[in-house]
Amino acid sequence: MFSNEQIDIDVLPDFTQVDYKKMDKNAPFEQLIGWGITFAIVYTVLIIAWLVLNIPNDVALYIGLGLLAVMAWIVYYIFASHKQRGIALREQDILYKRGLIWRTTTIVPFNRIQHIETQRGLFERKLGLATVKIFSAGGLSSDLVISGLSVLRASQLRQIILDKTNSEQLKND
Repeated sequence: MFSNEQIDIDVLPDFTQVDYKKMDKNAPFEQLIGWGITFAIVYTVLIIAWLVLNIPNDVALYIGLGLLAVMAWIVYYIFASHKQRGIALREQDILYKRGLIWRTTTIVPFNRIQHIETQRGLFERKLGLATVKIFSAGGLSSDLVISGLSVLRASQLRQIILDKTNSEQLKND
């Protein structure tokens, strides 16, 4: 017989009371390298434009100072938002929180995970970091991307998720 009883919201687990583990201390530097390259290119274009197009010195100075202010804000934002990022594992799911201004917590149940990938880009390899991508059933793109993990933690996280998803499959068989 079909049943659809109401659930008391007050007895649901509170995901905000979970002990989140921080990302690796090198995680902000990966973003800083990317932004540093971007700003180096922008400043190079600005200098070339100043030399070739004879842009007045005061205009070039104001543009340069404006870009420097934007760069300072980005550096602050990267380090401040890094402190807000964290992961947690519970019996049934994985949680990932991020964001400084717009805070987001993503919760993915283990029984919905289809597969998991670990990747390491050039700067991640140099900094000893890795990214874990979690895909759930029915999606073409990853449902959860956790960057800024140490290689060891990424490997441990991947193995825990694989163990959990395999045990869920065995329960369902």
